[in-house]
Amino acid sequence: MLRVTLMLAVPVAAGLVATQLLLPRIAARRLAEELRSSGDVDLVRVRAMPALKLLFDRADSVEIRMSEARAGTGRLADLLDEARGAQRLDAHAARARLGPLLARDLRVFKQGDDVRAQAAVSDADLAAALPPGTGLRPIEAGGGELILEASAGMLGFRAAVRARLSARDGALVIAPDGLLGAIGSLTLFADPRVQVTGVDARRASGGFVLAAHARLASVG
Repeated sequence: MLRVTLMLAVPVAAGLVATQLLLPRIAARRLAEELRSSGDVDLVRVRAMPALKLLFDRADSVEIRMSEARAGTGRLADLLDEARGAQRLDAHAARARLGPLLARDLRVFKQGDDVRAQAAVSDADLAAALPPGTGLRPIEAGGGELILEASAGMLGFRAAVRARLSARDGALVIAPDGLLGAIGSLTLFADPRVQVTGVDARRASGGFVLAAHARLASVG
């Protein structure tokens, strides 16, 4: 009886070891293939203990390294929603094109449902993304919002106006100060799956570093 038990236990144990080794690699390979449609992937690593939880879209951690990412804000929301089952997400892109804007050293961290993202934007890259003759620079940050000064020239005249980049009802919104703020605002990011809770910024050499805090929302 003992011999039979041992004979059965050996292949079962071997199967569990093989599953633990293979399933994370398969999951990482599939994720890498999906990400290649929107960037240059250097590394994808998936960890899960036990690995069988991957069959139920659960993981302990997901690590992503990309040399360049080419995606809009909608694709970023897709990535965060797909990583909902991972307890921890650590994603980094050396260069990221978000529409016309080139951001560098983009980092996205997720722990549970809490998300933090930050990226460096140079003054030159910001100027290149704006219409000719338009200027935009951050002048103050704090209290979960970023104050910017925008300027534009027309017919030999230049006008400057201040605007606030902040979280409003879960969206990332920029609105001019004063009476113009009551007239209209521009929504930069809005997705029911990701609720933005605050923004922050600091000056850096030749530009600034922008950070955003968010939380994954339950969407029925």
